[in-house]
Parts: sequence; structure tokens; C-alpha cells
Amino acid sequence: MRVVVGLGNPGARYEETRHNVGFRVADRLAKAPGYVFRADRSGALVAAGRLPPRPDGSEGAVGTILIVKPQGFMNLSGEEVGRLLRWHRLAADALIVVHDDLDLEPGRIQIKNGGGHGGHNGLRSIIDHLGTGAFTRVRVGIGRPPRNGEDAAEYVLSPFTKTERPLIEEAVGRAAEAAAMLAEGRTAEAMNRFNVRLRRAESEEAN
Repeated sequence: MRVVVGLGNPGARYEETRHNVGFRVADRLAKAPGYVFRADRSGALVAAGRLPPRPDGSEGAVGTILIVKPQGFMNLSGEEVGRLLRWHRLAADALIVVHDDLDLEPGRIQIKNGGGHGGHNGLRSIIDHLGTGAFTRVRVGIGRPPRNGEDAAEYVLSPFTKTERPLIEEAVGRAAEAAAMLAEGRTAEAMNRFNVRLRRAESEEAN
């Protein structure tokens, strides 16, 4: 079993904000047949099912996938994630967390295994409740505030601009694809595909 958690804030007020990219990826992933979000005893909305066949028609190697949208606010995400993992007797390495990231330019996707919270309150809460950061993340770039002095907290709770929306919509689809590959256990393949721009940039800096 694998657990894919999309981070966000519940309620219509936050639906279109930058901080809710994780929810949008979870919703996109749950469009596969058989997934329906239901309230779980953990407090989160959870959709359980199997991933659809790959483009070549083959089945994924992993059985049940849980797609999760915590319903506490962002800084409380770890409470529900922790309860859900404990109930299913799963370790942190079964967890894939999809979240917005200020340090990546808008629309860029990066997969990361382990690490700290980087100032992200949702990740901070999950790490605090699990006692470890040893889980996989799908980072979806939202970029830094364009104006000097603009508060980052206000920026992440603001909607995407008209110019950004097509870019983010494409990124949501790619992040959902990345999460599906990770849930199937295709980690190396996913990193080779979605982290390629990062490696190229590092190579250019080294030269």
C-alpha cells in the first residue's frame, strides 16, 4: 500500500490559492476510475483504489493506493497523516507528500526523498508527528513573491495570476503523473524524468 497526501487548506476560500496545489494534484490523481473521496476516521478525506493501467497496458506492481486530503489546516496536516499511517500500520516510507514550493519556479516539478521541512508548515507538521522526514515529496514550484518585501504567507494564500494558471494546470497534471509513478514503486524512473531540469541546471553551474 502507498499513501499519496496532497497538502492544502480546506474550504472554498482557499481552493484557488498557491498553497492548495497539493489538493489539486490529489484531485487530479483521484479522477482515475474507482476513486471517491470519503471522510476517514483520521479526519482526512481519503480515496482508495488502484491506479489505472500504464499506457502500454501493463498493471502497476503496487496494490491499494490511498489518496489523502487532510482537512485540518496546513499547519495541522501531520495529525491526520499520523493517525492514518498508524491505523494502517504503515511506516513513513509508504508516504508520498505533494506540496507547493517557494524555492522552485512556477510550474517546475521536483521529486525529493527525505529531508527537512524547508519552512513549509505542512511538512513541518508531518515530520513532527511522524518523528522523521524519511518520506518522498513531490514539490510543485510556485516561485517567490515577485515584489520585494511582499509577505510570503500572504503570497501563498493568494490565487495564481491569469498568466500563471495555464502553467500551473500543466504542472498539476505532471505532478499527478509523478505521484502515480512513485506509488507504483518507479522512483528512479520518476526522478530521471521529472528532475532532469534540476540536473542540467546544476551541471551548467558547475561548468
